[in-house]
Amino acid sequence: MYVINVSKAYTNSIKKRNNKTKKSCYKLIFYDESGNWHIKRISKIKAYWIKLFVKKHKVKKCCTCGQKYLGSCPNC
Repeated sequence: MYVINVSKAYTNSIKKRNNKTKKSCYKLIFYDESGNWHIKRISKIKAYWIKLFVKKHKVKKCCTCGQKYLGSCPNC
């Protein structure tokens, strides 16, 4: 699992919540071994721990073929 980002997400839907309130949760965006993107809801404690201790990986985009990769482009 390669962690891309941990961010706070808000839901402000009138159907789900009152008009003046916002409900927040933390979401983990990561990239697995087979190359699929995943977004997962996590707790505040786990988000804090991931922000402090887990190494984050930058995703790069190839200029020639346009594919996203972590280390080196698999196509070029």
